[in-house]
Amino acid sequence: MEDLAHISLFVKVARFESFTAAARSTGLSLATVSRRIGMLEDELGAQLFVRTNRQVALTEAGRAMLVHAECVMDELTRAREEISGHESEVRGLLRVQAQATLGNRVLVPAIRDFMAHYPAVKVELLLVDEAAKLVEEGVDVAIKAGSLPDCALRARKMCDMPDFKLCASPEYLARHGTPERPEDLLGHERIGYRWDDGANPWTIIGPEGELSVNAGGSFITNNMEVVGNATLNGIGIGLVPIWWVGDDLRNGRLVNLLPEYEVRYPSHDSGVFAIWSDARFLPRRTRAFIDYLAGGFKLINRSQGEVEWSEGERLRLAVSR
Repeated sequence: MEDLAHISLFVKVARFESFTAAARSTGLSLATVSRRIGMLEDELGAQLFVRTNRQVALTEAGRAMLVHAECVMDELTRAREEISGHESEVRGLLRVQAQATLGNRVLVPAIRDFMAHYPAVKVELLLVDEAAKLVEEGVDVAIKAGSLPDCALRARKMCDMPDFKLCASPEYLARHGTPERPEDLLGHERIGYRWDDGANPWTIIGPEGELSVNAGGSFITNNMEVVGNATLNGIGIGLVPIWWVGDDLRNGRLVNLLPEYEVRYPSHDSGVFAIWSDARFLPRRTRAFIDYLAGGFKLINRSQGEVEWSEGERLRLAVSR
């Protein structure tokens, strides 16, 4: 079993391309990880990694070893699952990363229900501005709302994004007037959202056809919640998902503009995604969590930005201030 432990650790270092990330994911010290990899190299009589200050890369022998090691670990995992075969046997630490707003509003209730189903799983929820750097941070799965992530990662769509609303604060409209037609937007301050590919126009669809309006005004951000907060603070007109601003629209803190038009960002495959590293071996607890979320997310009211959780609980995603 000690050999298997060393092989498992080797696979983690290879996938993370980092001794530090492998140590973090296993709870071992960096010195212990380095020592055990050294023991494996001594046993094989070959150097598996080239170590530099900035990165860890597989040698030719390491790449050959990884092919066989992954097969061994995959077969071992399947054997364990066949023998246990019960939900109660899904166990271990699951590290989940999510955008802060999504984590607070959606994932906490979801994790509560998941842990009730799988009591042997411990969950560590890491909230960040943007879901990224899964491998470097030793994260098992990230949950992201927005456009489809980098193709170097695996992704599964949980649900569609709710409708976007074009809105502004009453204070902004009192100073600058209310746009009555799409063309009027050109005379207003438009809060820009920068997608991963850098594009940020608005697409406006109505009886007259389709119009593209550049949203890159004096204020641009790559965080959708910041777009909502900037709109609420009167910086300009923003295009925001209903789940960010639903309560503000209902309570009059924001005004919906051009409601007879459909206003959206360019054709991105937007939604809520589960993202994980492109590796053959996926721990059972991670697969169980992804499957649980996929079965639970059901967008039942796009215009109100509500999500019904699998337990029948309706979660209103708009902030209650």
